Amino acid sequence: MYGLGLAALLFVLLLPFAGKAFHIDDTFYVRVGADFLRDPLHPYNSTLNWDGKEESLWKISLHPPLHSYLMAGALLFVGENEIPLHVVWALLAAGCTYLMFQIARQLCTHPVMATLLAVLCPGFFVSATTLMADISLLFFWLLAVYFAILARNTNRTGFLWLAAVCSAAAAMTKYFGIALVPLLSVWLAATIWMSRREGKLAISPAWIAGWLAVSCLPVMVVSAWGFYAKAQPECGLFHPLAAARFSTSEQHSMSEQFALSEDAGNEMVDGVRVALSFLGGSLVWPLFLLPACRFLSGWLKMGLVAMLLFTIIAGWYAISFPDGRQIDFSYVEITDAMAFAGSIAVVIAIASCIARRDGDSLLLGLWFFGTLFFCSFINWSVNVRVILLAIFPLCVLVVRWGESLKKNQPWLLWTKIAVGPTLLVSLIVAIADYDFASVGREFAQTAVRELIQSGEQITFAGHWGFQYYMEKEGAHPIDFDADLTLDELRGYYLNKTGIMIYPLNNARLNPRMYNIALIEEVNSSLPRFGVHSMCGEANAGFYSSVWGTVPYNIDPEIPVDAFSVYRIIE
Repeated sequence: MYGLGLAALLFVLLLPFAGKAFHIDDTFYVRVGADFLRDPLHPYNSTLNWDGKEESLWKISLHPPLHSYLMAGALLFVGENEIPLHVVWALLAAGCTYLMFQIARQLCTHPVMATLLAVLCPGFFVSATTLMADISLLFFWLLAVYFAILARNTNRTGFLWLAAVCSAAAAMTKYFGIALVPLLSVWLAATIWMSRREGKLAISPAWIAGWLAVSCLPVMVVSAWGFYAKAQPECGLFHPLAAARFSTSEQHSMSEQFALSEDAGNEMVDGVRVALSFLGGSLVWPLFLLPACRFLSGWLKMGLVAMLLFTIIAGWYAISFPDGRQIDFSYVEITDAMAFAGSIAVVIAIASCIARRDGDSLLLGLWFFGTLFFCSFINWSVNVRVILLAIFPLCVLVVRWGESLKKNQPWLLWTKIAVGPTLLVSLIVAIADYDFASVGREFAQTAVRELIQSGEQITFAGHWGFQYYMEKEGAHPIDFDADLTLDELRGYYLNKTGIMIYPLNNARLNPRMYNIALIEEVNSSLPRFGVHSMCGEANAGFYSSVWGTVPYNIDPEIPVDAFSVYRIIE
């Protein structure tokens, strides 16, 4: 009953955000889902101008198709409407909550606390207000882990096959889901070895077959999909490797363009600092556990102090960008504070693994630290969407550490105190993200609609939810290859007529055009509570560290978004 109650609580908390506009990559999945609905047997068999160029979906999509099929199913029943679609994904998030509780009750004695820490923090709560693949991946991931734990606890090998199927589903939702293969394979192998040594588990051919299914089935499914993609004329590549190549090349490109230090050798240092700040900002509650850190061992306390010094020193390298942009020093302080919160979480996770050296700590440790490593050094940018997978195992590790203390009442007190402020921050950040999504919809449905009704032809840059609503009104996304002609001396000539519109917060490409003249700058309202979720000027980048070194930030003087309206001069 506790699990259902927690799931219901989260669902109720998410309902006020059901009217959120399509946001970030929601647009992509809604478009692709609609395509899949029309032709389900030929995925990615259409084109889209997503980042300034009309391309095949095979070249644009970095993910396998399962989430888009889920979107197609939702569109079939509820249509292309924001409110019912968000309700569907809120139910999926509630399912994640229920699975978290069921897993936590197998691994600790305070599963309600572990679940609340996981689902009420900004990283999970804000992610649950979107329609992207992250919650779907988390659901299948949790389901795979749950079945693997049931197989261990009940000695029923059928659960291993269910874990294998769910692992394959996770891998076909986002390619990172394939990480379940080494995670569960290593953990199950260690579990088998420890159980045999203790005489608790008899190894049968069925167990070996189940373990092989967990180890091989997801790889086989993803490989089959990759070869199918390679056979398509529009793709011609082994899709999983193509996506991985994009991730590494994009990471290198972003490092050159947005690196916080001119010295390439500092990129790794800055990556760690930013990953820690995103982890801390995604959680919030570790700051409230600082008093409980007195129970850490001496060398772990020294490690925590060292990590604090590391974030402060690394912050000095972030005062200025190579291209001359300056960062407000208060932004550096906020980054350091969030990075310190992340450091507390990491140190407590290490303490938990040391205090309880068993198979469960191995599972949780590999899950948490592996995800954090991927986010810090492999993914194209640090973002909450990846850190989302690390939140729940960390929460269980923290609870297990508290339970291992001889005097755990202070830990329980501070943990309970942390839940309220964490939820408050989550609601504020969710509102900020809701407003950021809304301003693009409102601008398209008011100013742009009025211009089009007056006979103007509208061209725009930018994508995400803004693109969805602009195209719905009849505006056209710019094609940087087809619509621009380069003059070596003067810049680019825009081969269009009418109006050109640039949003402030989601147009990465902004080539200099000499035949456009600024008509007006349309600023949206100032942010409620002064909080930004995605704003380069405010150093906030919830969905990508390209926009900022923290997932959210406070700057009440910067508008939520702004739109530059230009007249194209023929």
